[in-house]
Amino acid sequence: MYKVLIFKLIRNIVYVTICLSLSLSYGQNKSSDKKEKAKELVKELGANSYKQRKKAIQGLIELGYFARAEVEKALNSDDPEVKENAKLVWDKIRWAVTENNPELVNEFIRKYKAGKVNLNDWVSLVEKCGADSVDVILELNNSKPEDADKDEGLEEDPFDDVDPFEDEGGPFDTRNHSFGFGSMLPTVIYNTDLKDIISSLSSYDDTKKKKLASVISSSLSHSGPYMQSQLLQISAEILGPQQSWKLYQHCDVTSKYIRRKLSNKVISYAIKNFKKFNAEGEIRTYLLMISHGKINTQQMTDNLPIDAFHQCASKTQKTFFDAADKLLTKESRKKLLTNGSEPWHKYRLMALEGLPDSKKLIEIFSEVFNKGGDIVEFIQENFPMGSEKAIPFQMIASEVDNKNNNWFLYSTSTILTNHFHRVGDFQQAIKFLRMFNDENERQQDNNEAFYADQDRLIKDETRKLLVKAQSLKEAKPKEALEIFEQAEKLNPKVFIIKIQKLESLIELKQLNKAKEYLKSFYKDVPDNLIEIRDLVYLSWELDAKDIAKDLVGKLNLDEENYGNITLASSSFEFFLDMAKTKELQNKIGLNSFAQTRHLFYEKNYDPIPALCEKPDEGDFQYIWGVMALQFSKNKKDAPAYFAKRQFDDLWPEMLGLSLIGKISPEEIIEEATSVLNLTEREGRLTEAYYYAACYYLSEGNKNKTKEYLKKSLAIGFYEYYEYVSSKVMLQKLD
Repeated sequence: MYKVLIFKLIRNIVYVTICLSLSLSYGQNKSSDKKEKAKELVKELGANSYKQRKKAIQGLIELGYFARAEVEKALNSDDPEVKENAKLVWDKIRWAVTENNPELVNEFIRKYKAGKVNLNDWVSLVEKCGADSVDVILELNNSKPEDADKDEGLEEDPFDDVDPFEDEGGPFDTRNHSFGFGSMLPTVIYNTDLKDIISSLSSYDDTKKKKLASVISSSLSHSGPYMQSQLLQISAEILGPQQSWKLYQHCDVTSKYIRRKLSNKVISYAIKNFKKFNAEGEIRTYLLMISHGKINTQQMTDNLPIDAFHQCASKTQKTFFDAADKLLTKESRKKLLTNGSEPWHKYRLMALEGLPDSKKLIEIFSEVFNKGGDIVEFIQENFPMGSEKAIPFQMIASEVDNKNNNWFLYSTSTILTNHFHRVGDFQQAIKFLRMFNDENERQQDNNEAFYADQDRLIKDETRKLLVKAQSLKEAKPKEALEIFEQAEKLNPKVFIIKIQKLESLIELKQLNKAKEYLKSFYKDVPDNLIEIRDLVYLSWELDAKDIAKDLVGKLNLDEENYGNITLASSSFEFFLDMAKTKELQNKIGLNSFAQTRHLFYEKNYDPIPALCEKPDEGDFQYIWGVMALQFSKNKKDAPAYFAKRQFDDLWPEMLGLSLIGKISPEEIIEEATSVLNLTEREGRLTEAYYYAACYYLSEGNKNKTKEYLKKSLAIGFYEYYEYVSSKVMLQKLD
């Protein structure tokens, strides 16, 4: 009996396999027959008999998709009769670009040409047609006004108002931003498996490949690292590694993600041919070899690309110099930097020998200033200690006395105000505060009279102690604490000493002592934003809810004070008073974003996607809609929801991709480290860790969730919503 059942089972499997095989074969034969029929009918377009020509025209129109290739060839026929009749057929079937859902494609094209299509329509078409949607794009890309359809029902030339080549062109959709031609190929990639796309395009002839190359090149120019990497993978398979390498030259050189994802075919091609490339191509090849472990210290030393290094763009140079850090000997670094024409070459060359010489450093800063640069940004990208806290501020200040206020950038004046405040040089703090206020065209909540009062109180000896403590606060917090205690005895009424002493106590994990110390002096906080803000953040660290509430009460929360309202609302959110958070954020037009976060904390995910379709906070709120779907019963809808937004910024778009699993959390974290500027890099890491935690929470991995929430908090970017949300979520998990 057992053997009989086995036999029946095998027989059934064989039967089904044969049926499937015959079915596939039948489908292929049917398709082949139609294409052969099209070839015969095209020949009939030049027949002597009018009836034969008319019958051939009608037959080709009925074949539609299967006749397109032959009819398109006939448009260039030497026979005028064939050419003219082919054009008649082409006018009717040119949009039958896919066998899959031809009616849907036709309806989309009609709406597109009439200026009535939006991004949702395109997403719907892609969801049904998949990789075949690329053919629609190629045909649109090939369309010109003189070729446009003259179908009945279209009263005017449909391309008068719709330019399919213009990124910001196309009809405007108030829900999803402008829908331009540039978003079409990325939408296909977001909604279709890359293997399916490559398989679909593999049959392209040279003409189609040329069209595809044009579309890919256009899409690359306004795409982020993820999309660029996908487009490069497609181009490597369909257009070949040489073409893909050429396209890579237009991609973000700093992106670690693109380098990691570049096709092995392209990497091999680059390594084999890099001595033939220009300087940019040669250094990019070295970056690939470093990223993929294909070069070691000895090989780098023996083949140091000094000439190419100096000939390529500054950003490429910096990216290479940082990426090769572990492979470059000190001597190799010197060789690369010697005779460099940029200020940063001289700066890093001096830094190799330790802290740079003061006189030479001033000369370099002067060069940066004379070129209109932001010295803080310059140092954040180049200073060996990697932090604006290490900037020799007094040198910068000595160079700006004769400068016009207009040249001095916001970030520099803000940081210098804070720095001189902390070292007790209140005269300098006043100078940069005035610059800050002039740039912002209104007075902020920093109190100039308070600085003047503190300046009268502070002693020279105290200033010396405060300057000495700055370099010790992170490296040797215990020694810094002792110095602050000495300074406090000398000048007990200089308030900034108390704040820095409190920070040192927290750094040393003496939290109970720190909280008692905070209670002893916080009520004396002056009417000055810097002190209030610092103490609010420190009260968060000490979980001192009542103190934070009292401090927030000292802020000016009139509607025009955006920064104050944000600080106050974040403080209430930090301690989970979301009603007060929403009340305050409503003043500055962010009520739906506050509501979004409240619903998220309460695990009420279903209303969030609709709430985020018209986001107060742009792209960053929209990805909370994506995130909510990841947590809800509609998780499968998250990718389509994501694809319906045309993002204004590439970074939140990448964060959204990590939430739907297109990029791993670890890859997005690595990408955040690609940023050259320190402050921006730390901000992006705060966000990357937070959204990585959210992704792992949606996958049920609480250990990973906690790990990344803690890493987000450790960076200390108090101003970011992601920092506050990390704290809230960690509290809820515990």
